[in-house]
Amino acid sequence: MIGITHWLINYTDYCGFPSPASITKSRLSQVVVSAENALHLSPVLELRGYERQSVVFSPNSRWLVSSGQTRGWSNPLQDFRDGACASVWIVDLDSLTTGGQLLRVLKQRMETIFSPSHSLAIDPNSELVVLGNRQVVDLETGQVLTRLKTNIFSYIQNMSFSPDGRYLIASDGIAGSVWSTDNFTLLHSILALPSDRYFTRGPVAFIDQDVILVSKDEEPLRFWDVTTGEVVGKFPLETQTSFTIVDVNASRHLFAYHANDTEATYVVDVEAESSWLVAQEPMSHLTFSPSGEFMAVALADRIAIYDVSNSRVFSTIARSNNPPRVTAMTFSPREDLLAVGHNDGSVDIISLDGQLLTSLRVDSSQITDLAFNPAATLLAISAAQPGENKGGVWIWQVEP
Repeated sequence: MIGITHWLINYTDYCGFPSPASITKSRLSQVVVSAENALHLSPVLELRGYERQSVVFSPNSRWLVSSGQTRGWSNPLQDFRDGACASVWIVDLDSLTTGGQLLRVLKQRMETIFSPSHSLAIDPNSELVVLGNRQVVDLETGQVLTRLKTNIFSYIQNMSFSPDGRYLIASDGIAGSVWSTDNFTLLHSILALPSDRYFTRGPVAFIDQDVILVSKDEEPLRFWDVTTGEVVGKFPLETQTSFTIVDVNASRHLFAYHANDTEATYVVDVEAESSWLVAQEPMSHLTFSPSGEFMAVALADRIAIYDVSNSRVFSTIARSNNPPRVTAMTFSPREDLLAVGHNDGSVDIISLDGQLLTSLRVDSSQITDLAFNPAATLLAISAAQPGENKGGVWIWQVEP
C-alpha cells in the first residue's frame, strides 16, 4: 500500500512548450458512492491535462504509462500543419513515497494527418515501453533507444509483446510486422495482399507463445508463426462479411469476435477448434479475465459474466433504463473484481457474483481506459472530455 495523501498534478502541454507541472496536495474531487460491505477506494494521484486515451501498468507495478493528445483533432490536416502531437506520461510510482521525479512527459510528433495513435506496450521485464509512433523508450531514463524500422506504416494502431518478451508484433490496421526484441530487428512483414481487404480493427495478438492471430476481413482467419512468418493454421468464422476481433486471451488460446453483419458475438477456443455464440445483439465491450476463465460482456441492458469453461452465464448485472454506454472494462489480476467505465465519467466496481461494491465518478465526461496493477492494490483510470481538450489520469488505492 502506498499510504500517502492525495496528490494533484496540473500539466499544461503546448506541444513542445510545456509549462512546469504544479504538484500540490488536493482535496478529493471525485464522488464515491459505496454499497454495503463495499470495497474501500482511497485517492492517490490525480494528473490533469489534455485528453488521455490509454493507461498501462508495468508488470513490476513500478511504472504507469498513459498516452493522449495535446490538441484536439477536429481538423486533423490543420492540426498536423500546426505541429500537433500526442504526449506520453510516464509516472514512477516508487517516487510517490521516495520523493524522486514523479512525472516524465514525452512528445510524439504526428507523422500522419489521419489521427494520433495512443497504443502502448510495456515489455515483460518492465524496462521498455513502445509508443504509437514506433519509438522504443527506456522507462528508467525516458530516453528513446531506437525507432522500429518498417517500410509498411508510420504509426501503430495496436501491438503486443510475446509472453516471453522475445518478439513484438504491431499493426496499423492495413499491415502487420514482427520484430525480435534483440535490437528490435524486423523479422517479417504481413501485408494485405491485393486480393485481401484491410485488417479489421482489433488486436493483432499472440494466441500462443510463438503464434499470432491476424485479424483480416476475410474467411478463414489465419494464424502465423512469428519465427518463420508462415501460416500455421486457419479457422472458419460464422460470418461472410466483416468482423472485429474484440479480445484475445493467450493463456487459454481464446479469442472473441463480433460479426458486423448479424451483431453476433462468438468465442473461439483455438486448441479445441470450436466456437460458441455469446449473444446476437449490440455489444459495446468485451474482455477476458487474465486466466481466461471468465469473460465479461457489456450489452444494452446488462453486463453478463461468463464461465468460459462451460460457456454459461456466471452472473448478470442488470442496467437501468437508458444507462450510460460502457467504454472500458477490466478484471482485477485476482479475478475477483470487474471495473466498468462509462461515457459519463463514472466507474463501477463489481464482484464476480454481480454485486455492485463501489461507484465513483471522475471530473471528465468519458472513461477511456482502466487498469489494475499486478498486485490489484491500485486502479488507474484515464479519461477525456471530447471537444474541450481536457482529461486526465486518476489512481486509486484499492483496500478490501
